[in-house]
Amino acid sequence: FEVLFSTVETVEGRVGVGLNFVLGSGVVNFGLLPAIVALAAARAKHALPLELDRLPVLRDGAFALAAFAALLVVVRDGRATLGESLALLGLWALHV
Repeated sequence: FEVLFSTVETVEGRVGVGLNFVLGSGVVNFGLLPAIVALAAARAKHALPLELDRLPVLRDGAFALAAFAALLVVVRDGRATLGESLALLGLWALHV
């Protein structure tokens, strides 16, 4: 839903609200969801230790930090140029 809300807010000229959705989803994805999964695994009747593969976590975390840094550069002047938008899309494409 955040993509839809961000798009609508941006089209209506309220970019700050859309930006809050994007940043908030990062907090949920890297903070809340792993904690919920770990708690659920620990409470399972025959719980095994939760094993994590370090590489995807490091890869996604590094891209999230890079995207956040790029986003800070884009919003520093309160507007996004075509080049900045294409750079953000390129960063996303590199990650995918």
